Amino acid sequence: MTRARWRRFRPEVAVDSRQVAAIVRDALPDAVVTGFARVPGGLANTNIAVCLAGPPGRVVLRIYQRDPADAAKEVALAGRLQGRVAVPAVLHFSPGNAVTGHPTAMMEWRPGTRLELLGPGGASGSAVGTALAAIHAIEFPVHGFFGAGLVVPEPVDLGRDGMLAYLRRRLIDGPGGARLGGDVAARLMRRVERDGHILETWLARPCLVHGDFNSSNILMDAGEVSAVVDWEFAFSGSPASDFGNLLRAPMDTPNFAGEVAAAYVAAGGFMPPGWRRVALLADLFAWADFLGRPAPDEALLSDAREAVRAILA
Repeated sequence: MTRARWRRFRPEVAVDSRQVAAIVRDALPDAVVTGFARVPGGLANTNIAVCLAGPPGRVVLRIYQRDPADAAKEVALAGRLQGRVAVPAVLHFSPGNAVTGHPTAMMEWRPGTRLELLGPGGASGSAVGTALAAIHAIEFPVHGFFGAGLVVPEPVDLGRDGMLAYLRRRLIDGPGGARLGGDVAARLMRRVERDGHILETWLARPCLVHGDFNSSNILMDAGEVSAVVDWEFAFSGSPASDFGNLLRAPMDTPNFAGEVAAAYVAAGGFMPPGWRRVALLADLFAWADFLGRPAPDEALLSDAREAVRAILA
């Protein structure tokens, strides 16, 4: 199971050197672009590493291709998290650029190697667990999705009943069940109906959830987390969601998971008994979303089926 096999949800924005320079000059009028390269990883937006003749030397140009509200949310979070979580600073944000029309951000360049390239054997689970505890230490009044100003306008049920309702929409009323297999979808509904109450063990304290906390969005440098990137899916929820995302194969080894958990608790994070099972079940929200999307590719569907088999096992 690896995201590297998944097809992008939308093609990258095609820009040439002249267009990159024009977008950068809108943010940094005196900047002289000496080179640029695509930043690998990511399935929805376009990220470009840009080299400059003068300070700051290198920046990341992020072109948002999803909902403009997600771009504004990520920028707002970057401001709130400075000094608390390892996130790149936003040097400039525009709700639309004159070249492509998309919202764009000029972001600080952070050195590092994506965790997915290191694998569980080459990564510091302790550093990842400490970083995740810092994220989850940021609390909100209720569970739900952020509106303007990082306020949750409407609470969302992330417990058993909420999951059952979501699964019905994606797997029964939507196309996800046919892609999964009708008998498997029915077994999954019965399992969640029976065991879904365990989700409540990690819902007492609504907190910041990255929403896509996987090995492609964590940069490591000298054994430390140098940056956690791509915050557009962040919401107020349960820590179980981030743990479920992080500990998908191949990052689900006992040694790596144990290091993450020990450091998380040492940094003040709470983990309920049977937390691995809770995290596995909570990750079903994401897999059901993938299964119910228009025209997902076969690699993603294969991984979704494998994840559901793991839950049923």
